[in-house]
Amino acid sequence: MTSILDSENTLHGYYVMKREMKKKTNLDLPKINLLLRSEKKMDGRSRLTYVIRFNGETIRVASGLTLNKEDWNSKKRDITGSGDDAWRVRMKTRAKMAEFDKYMRNYEAMGGTITRLVIEDFFNDKRYDDFYCYYETVIERRNDLKAPTREKYALCLKVLKDYCKRSKINKVKFVDITPAFLSDFDNYLVYNLDVADATANNYHKCLKYVFNRAIVDGIMTVSPYKGFKPIKTEERAGREALTLEEVESITHLDIPESERLMIRIRDYFVFLLNTGLRFRELFELSTEKLKSEEIVRENGEKELVTSILVRATKTEKTYWVPLNARARRILLRYRTNNGLEDGLIFREVKNQVFNRKLKMIAALAGIKKDMISHLGRHSFATNLRRNDVSLEDVSELLGHSSTKMTKRYAKVDMGHLSKAVNRL
Repeated sequence: MTSILDSENTLHGYYVMKREMKKKTNLDLPKINLLLRSEKKMDGRSRLTYVIRFNGETIRVASGLTLNKEDWNSKKRDITGSGDDAWRVRMKTRAKMAEFDKYMRNYEAMGGTITRLVIEDFFNDKRYDDFYCYYETVIERRNDLKAPTREKYALCLKVLKDYCKRSKINKVKFVDITPAFLSDFDNYLVYNLDVADATANNYHKCLKYVFNRAIVDGIMTVSPYKGFKPIKTEERAGREALTLEEVESITHLDIPESERLMIRIRDYFVFLLNTGLRFRELFELSTEKLKSEEIVRENGEKELVTSILVRATKTEKTYWVPLNARARRILLRYRTNNGLEDGLIFREVKNQVFNRKLKMIAALAGIKKDMISHLGRHSFATNLRRNDVSLEDVSELLGHSSTKMTKRYAKVDMGHLSKAVNRL
């Protein structure tokens, strides 16, 4: 067992990193502010202009909004009026400037070079068009598509919408789809839907075509797929399952009470390690999906078994998973006074945040393995097989329709196989 004291330096480095990230700013990015023009219109109001400074150059762009002079603070260069009109203008301009900052960061992250033209292009509303609508329009324009191919494009859009809905991403615009977005979507395909490489590749091909059309139509200049690398089969297989000793180390890891989110994520992960649930299925678990029943063991002893009803993310197949003592304790801890609606048990955490904290937990526990949420499911299956649970039973607990998929999850090492044949 690794205590928090054994990892004091790692934890100190973690806090230092958090502080540095907050202080760090990218001086090469454009800075946007507001300016109230001195001349007035016929109605006595003045025009607001966006002022962008970049590489020693000043760029002015009309906002299309006006403001009463008394609602403007020239020293702060901000709207300070308290009336409804001032509030409306302030919300609109702040939203636009926030979108500008986000777009420039994403553009740079995609490998693009920020220029005056790029900055001016930002204010072209096409970049903020609904991506779903454009996607459908592009496919409708393709008269050459055969029915099966058209169905592939339609399925790709459906899967993308499902991913965005589950990730609580609403009104997806072109600027929202970045390499990081595509990486998360790829993780969703591979680790949540368990799709094969060929299937994931087909989805990416559909999206790539739409983005290439967007470049031709002048909506964007750089595809978010530039530099993107999908997860391959060998990468999936290369993720080593946690041993039972490592599971124990994580379960009993001492974490400061101030790190409440890290404690919660550790508990969630331990629940995954003991149930084999997919990451998304964890947050769909509700009190309505619990049942307790009395069973009689082979030796005649009676036992009360608590199980959870799971609906597979990929196939929508429903199946029951019995809970061991550790999983029951975590369930009881989080189902009580959690403030969630609809009887939900676990408060949702974004996958990116979850995985980032998991890596920190692994470092504190002295585990040098690539930790992501889906490793819980793989470790669950592998440790069951290491404890001589049949492949058929593991397949049933994972909700698989056949043992073929289960074999990808449950990796049994040569040492265990050697031990098995030596029993003969």
